[in-house]
Amino acid sequence: MRSVTFSANKQYGPFYYDEFDTEIKARNFVLAFPLSGVRFIRQAAVSSAGKQRWMIVQTYKGDAETIPVMFCCF
Repeated sequence: MRSVTFSANKQYGPFYYDEFDTEIKARNFVLAFPLSGVRFIRQAAVSSAGKQRWMIVQTYKGDAETIPVMFCCF
C-alpha cells in the first residue's frame, strides 16, 4: 500500500479527475485499488518503463489530497 497525493480539480460533467505517477515499473498487469472514498482509478495512457501513470476519477473536487492506494502487480 502507498499513499499518493493528487488534486482532482479537472472537471468532466459531474466528475472530477486528475493523474498521478508512481515509481512502480511497468509490468504486464497492474491493478490499483483506492482504500478510501468513492473513486475510480485506472492506468493512464502515458506510462514508461520507470513509472506508471494513473488517473483518478471521483464524485467530488479534491485539492492536494492524500489517499492510500493498494497496487497489485501480476
